[in-house]
Amino acid sequence: MKVIITNWKQVSSGCKAWPAQHMLRAESFIDRLAYDQKSMGQVRTHQGWEYDQYDTPEADYVVVLKDSVAIACCRLIN
Repeated sequence: MKVIITNWKQVSSGCKAWPAQHMLRAESFIDRLAYDQKSMGQVRTHQGWEYDQYDTPEADYVVVLKDSVAIACCRLIN
């Protein structure tokens, strides 16, 4: 397992943790917990990624990867 801290600035470097946490969130909130995107306000999905109004360039993400797949994540907002 690996614990990685990532953000939007690292996307261009090929960091796989940032997109992996968005996919994990889609699986968790939309698929498994069946969040209704219309009633949840700003929660959205696009091409299998979940995102909301707090996913900004200022946010950092702690992502736990196992075999290159995100198994846990946490968003840190300043």
